Amino acid sequence: MARKKTKCTMTFTGVDEIIHDIERLGGDIPKIVEKAVTKSGELAIQEYLKVIDQHRYSGLTEDSIETNLNVKNDGEKITLQTGFDISKGGVASIWLDRGTPVQKPVKFIQKIKRNKAVKGAVEDTLEKEVKKLL
Repeated sequence: MARKKTKCTMTFTGVDEIIHDIERLGGDIPKIVEKAVTKSGELAIQEYLKVIDQHRYSGLTEDSIETNLNVKNDGEKITLQTGFDISKGGVASIWLDRGTPVQKPVKFIQKIKRNKAVKGAVEDTLEKEVKKLL
C-alpha cells in the first residue's frame, strides 16, 4: 500500500537549556513547544512554495502542499507533518527532489531541513517565550 503523504523528519537539538528555563519560570512547555514547531513548519511551507514556484508546470504539485499545520503531542514527542500529499498530485515532488533519468535532482527537501531560518525558528520562538515569562 502506498503512502499518502511524504514525510520530512527534523530533530532539534541544543534547546534543552531553554526548555529548562521555561519550566523553571512556570511556562506551559507543551504549548510553547507546539508554537515553536508550528512557526518552523510555516517557514518550511514557504520554502516548499519557493521551490515549487520555480518548477511550476500545472500547479498540481503546488496544490498538494500540506498547509494545514496540525501539531500532534503524544506526550513523548511533538510532531508536525509538512510536505506534499501524494494522493493530491504530490508525487512529482519526489521526482523533483530525487531526479529522474532525464532530470537532475533538485534535492530541496534536505536544503529546507538544513535551512537556518526553518531550524532557527524553534530556538527563536522558545527564547521569545522565555523573555515573555521574565
